Amino acid sequence: MTAMMLGSAYLGGAWFFLRVALAKRWHTIKAGFFPVIAFASMLGVATLLHWDRFTHNHISFYAWAGLYFTTPFLVAGAWWLNHGADPRQPDAGDALLPRRLRWVIGIVGAGSVIVALLLFVAPEAMIAAWPWTLTPLTARTAGAMFALPGIVGLAVSVDQRWSSARIIFESQALSIILILLAALRAWGEFNFTQPLAWLFLLQLAGLLTLIIVLYTVMQARQGTGTRG
Repeated sequence: MTAMMLGSAYLGGAWFFLRVALAKRWHTIKAGFFPVIAFASMLGVATLLHWDRFTHNHISFYAWAGLYFTTPFLVAGAWWLNHGADPRQPDAGDALLPRRLRWVIGIVGAGSVIVALLLFVAPEAMIAAWPWTLTPLTARTAGAMFALPGIVGLAVSVDQRWSSARIIFESQALSIILILLAALRAWGEFNFTQPLAWLFLLQLAGLLTLIIVLYTVMQARQGTGTRG
């Protein structure tokens, strides 16, 4: 389940960076950069903490280590070079996210960040309560994956422009759909005597529903400048 969840994050990230390559305006993609920096940084640190768990003479290790030891710096550099291009004002007709909704998104994001930190800092404690089998390394890997949507939520909560949230929400929706499909495939791995099993699945389903509804409503308002 952890491996498929990681693959889901990769595919969602691939969609995001495809949209980055095609983007015309910086602010439409900027919300995804800090989540990627956090994700890659946590996996880089986890690699160092669990160095003995890796097969160091295998090409896949070179790819893994090369990716997570360089990506935080490359993505941070890209953010630094482009952050001044954000006008910090809504485009003409840009739909605006309501303040209360942004508060909700921020609170949900903060909750995900807390889970990410617990998995990373106290993996042994989280392993005991987790709904599928983890090791300290895979617990920290799961922590990095929870950091992604958590920091996305925090980033969206401080920017009222729908045009700033749309692309990163597309990426998140794709990842969640794939994680739910992974959960169906790995159903036998779940320990449903653990409350976190149902909470994990219900939270994912709820987040996906929220994103779909929000995306539909805000896209309909795009071009009108409606606040909601």
